[in-house]
Amino acid sequence: MNREDLFTVGFSIAEIKNVWSGNCIPRSRRMENSSYHALVLILSDPHTYLFDDGTELHAEPGYILYLPEGSSYRISDIKTCDSVAVHFTISEKTNIPPLRFSVKKQMSAISEMFQTASRFWKRKTPGYQLKIKSLLYQILYMIQSNTHSDYVPSSQTVQFHAVMEYIIDHYSDTDITVRKLAGMAGMSEAYFRRQFNRLYGTSPLQYIKKLRLNRAVELLDSDMFPVHEVAHGVGYTSEYYFYRDFKRSTGTSPKKYEKEKRSAPLVYPFRTHENAPTPDGEDSVVRLLGEERIVAYFPFDSSVAPDAGRITAREGGRLRFVEGYFGQAAQFDDGFVTLEGWQPGKSSFSVALWMKTDGVLIDPCLLSNKDWKSGNFPGFVLALRAKEVVFNAGNGTVSRLDHMCRLSRDYNAGWVYVILIVDREEGEVRISCDFEPFRSATIPAALKDASFDTPLQLNIGQDGTGKFELHLTATLDEYLIVEGVLTDADVAALKAHYVQ
Repeated sequence: MNREDLFTVGFSIAEIKNVWSGNCIPRSRRMENSSYHALVLILSDPHTYLFDDGTELHAEPGYILYLPEGSSYRISDIKTCDSVAVHFTISEKTNIPPLRFSVKKQMSAISEMFQTASRFWKRKTPGYQLKIKSLLYQILYMIQSNTHSDYVPSSQTVQFHAVMEYIIDHYSDTDITVRKLAGMAGMSEAYFRRQFNRLYGTSPLQYIKKLRLNRAVELLDSDMFPVHEVAHGVGYTSEYYFYRDFKRSTGTSPKKYEKEKRSAPLVYPFRTHENAPTPDGEDSVVRLLGEERIVAYFPFDSSVAPDAGRITAREGGRLRFVEGYFGQAAQFDDGFVTLEGWQPGKSSFSVALWMKTDGVLIDPCLLSNKDWKSGNFPGFVLALRAKEVVFNAGNGTVSRLDHMCRLSRDYNAGWVYVILIVDREEGEVRISCDFEPFRSATIPAALKDASFDTPLQLNIGQDGTGKFELHLTATLDEYLIVEGVLTDADVAALKAHYVQ
């Protein structure tokens, strides 16, 4: 395959998983079996991506890299990584290789689109997924049409950017026409069609149709609207043409798509657990495990104050309180919680929590007291990676422990229960997701008698510095830190308390 295949396979963007922008020293220069596709705009600091299949991509300012799902690579010659990356999934199976594109002639417009996508991701205003998808399609069109850019005056690129913003906001209007768009750009219809196609690689109407159909899929996925309302809601005045275009785009009819989606069972029914008040008194999880064992219990009911335990907590950044598994839960994003009065030292401890996430970039922290720029640094971290929960501990030398537990295929459909057990007596670390059998790893000899304490803070949602660039885009609830090891009986009791 060559670079044209990125545009000719006709893939549909299913979901935006993350948008990240900034300048940081990467914690890891190695990626194994990446979980998402990515478009990365390089803003500074040349470096090289070396893929396991022998492919090399040189990254430098003014270039976009396409990194396919499932690729494994390492990054060399890098000190910083000033870039903007959009991570996404697609509906179809593809075999597109890693690619590099020069966008120097369109750098200003494309950089603004990436930055706009980053702003929408951070704010998460209603419709942000569709906005970012639309920007991503626009970026792809501009990459495709780069060979034709000499024929499009730079002043017109600015005009078209304004037109595209209008299309993104008004694509579902039934009165949106090429004549209206051409008038906005100050061009004749024929000239507008010609320049639009040169710049974006498709016709204006095809572009609008793609936006409408992407939104239709989102509305059908929501299970809130019947097919006829979806058709009219995205701008179709004829259900016949909606059915025709939808089938051409997805390979199935709207009715069949809706039926197949509803018939696909969740791996675990508690993904969509119906909210209920937080149990208290005799029914509380604290009473279940024994209050003397609790280091901290956070129900996150409108507060970061622990309901039990021996620590104090304070909020950092910005947290939101939303509907939880029980009561309310803490939505982290740009916030974190600092725990004061406890670190694990050389003792055994356990962590258990409910988590809900649409996916994360690399590995933000669920709990950490270390500088997470390197796994070799002293301390520990429980982190969330794409499709995995990860535990790492280091002592400041080359000795370190890395252990992970794979998440179920439907993890992003709702609530996931995570249990970590650090058993210093047995020299093991064990992780379970959704009450599945524990996955175990042996603590290396160099770490067996090492303290996991550090002079840094112990944080939920951040590393010990409180400044880790990758924020935890997740909602957490019923967060427990327990002294010692959770036994099999404890785990069975937690399962009965929460699930049965």
